[in-house]
Amino acid sequence: MDAIFSELTLSYITWPELALRVGLAALFGLIIGYDRDSKNKPIDFRAYMIVAMTTCIVAIMGQELYADFNTADKVVSVDLAKIIAGVLTGIGFLGAGAIIKREN
Repeated sequence: MDAIFSELTLSYITWPELALRVGLAALFGLIIGYDRDSKNKPIDFRAYMIVAMTTCIVAIMGQELYADFNTADKVVSVDLAKIIAGVLTGIGFLGAGAIIKREN
């Protein structure tokens, strides 16, 4: 088991900072989702917590990949803007689903 954890190293941030960032993302997602839930909006706090946490994890993963492969050949192309664009596309699909659900 120790061999597995010795391989899991981060080069951009530390593990406690990762846990803090993901925890804060969950807290902010909970706050925004609770506000929407109290106003009877279609998407409640669970979806906002999941979106906030996964977005945070994907952004950290993108930073780690960039830190690991920024000196590599051009075979590996890590662009943080592509990651952000993908996340925004996913959030757009959530919004579209909320609009369709609301119309029915």
